[in-house]
Amino acid sequence: MKKITLGIAALFAAFTMNAQDSCTDAVEVTAGNTYTVDAINGEAATSTCYTNPNTGDPIIAENAELFVYTTGNENMIVTISSDLETNSGADTRLSIFTGTCDTELTCYAANDDVNYVGENDPANNLTSTTEFFAEAGVTYYIIWDDQWEGTGFDFEVTEELAPESPGVATTPTPADNAVNVEVIETTDSQNNPTTGVEFSWEAPSTGASGYRVYLGNSPDNLNVLGTTQNTQFTITGMEYSTTYYWKIESVNQYEGVSILIPATGSSTWSFTTEGEMSVDDFKNESLTHYVSNGLLNINAEQQLNKVTLYSILGSQVASQEVNNTNATIEISNLQAGVYLAQVQVEGKTKTFKFVKK
Repeated sequence: MKKITLGIAALFAAFTMNAQDSCTDAVEVTAGNTYTVDAINGEAATSTCYTNPNTGDPIIAENAELFVYTTGNENMIVTISSDLETNSGADTRLSIFTGTCDTELTCYAANDDVNYVGENDPANNLTSTTEFFAEAGVTYYIIWDDQWEGTGFDFEVTEELAPESPGVATTPTPADNAVNVEVIETTDSQNNPTTGVEFSWEAPSTGASGYRVYLGNSPDNLNVLGTTQNTQFTITGMEYSTTYYWKIESVNQYEGVSILIPATGSSTWSFTTEGEMSVDDFKNESLTHYVSNGLLNINAEQQLNKVTLYSILGSQVASQEVNNTNATIEISNLQAGVYLAQVQVEGKTKTFKFVKK
């Protein structure tokens, strides 16, 4: 136990409360107040925002002090800071977590040093400040640890109303619940051959400065792949015959800093990729095609089951059951452009592009 002093500057009054050293007993803090921690000697958090840059191993301090902040009815921009005159020479480390004490806490924001120039450099400022977007009604855990020192310090909590969130992204490609989504042959960032899936969506009418991309094998466990300003891209390393879940979260940048204001109510979509054709199943040279007189002609050594045509944006424009080694598809009614032909052979799928002139 230790004492925390809550100072309300407008009234020049002070209140004293007993702080707890564990997650379940974390002391609630509110904006507009300054808190004093006598020492860091509480129970350490089992989660951390910090890892060893060489090994990737988590860096968990021996002791910590835990506090909790809950947003009201509106989204806020919250700042937690020990960068105060009273803390001159102090060395703090700060982490912000979401989640609950009953489950694993998830790192949301963190800061070790306001400014680190070099060891023993007089320009160092080893206090900590982090600013983050706080969604209405969500609880955030504030953790100060003794990775560098366990002596006492002050910190303050401030907040301001967050800007309006952007609209949501719509019209996803692949479409929600789509099946037999084409897996293309492409290269990764190292120019190595790999497989990928092409994604696109429609920007919100209100506009957005960027999009946060999520992907995973479960709707409850999506991974953030990064942020892009584009509304289309290719994700590499995708597998055949696999169901994926994905989400595009529109974001706006807050006043030029690294905070991103997310859209509210972004949907999670799913799709299943096509089956893979092995060399034995369907050799490339066994399938030929050509366009003539408004017809797409396909010839194969194996029996074709079905041919489905798509626009380059993924909309189905024609479909035909075949059950023959040859297929003739009427395309005279299609507009000129590039199309995709998806051919099914014994449960396997092969896709190729063709041009309708």
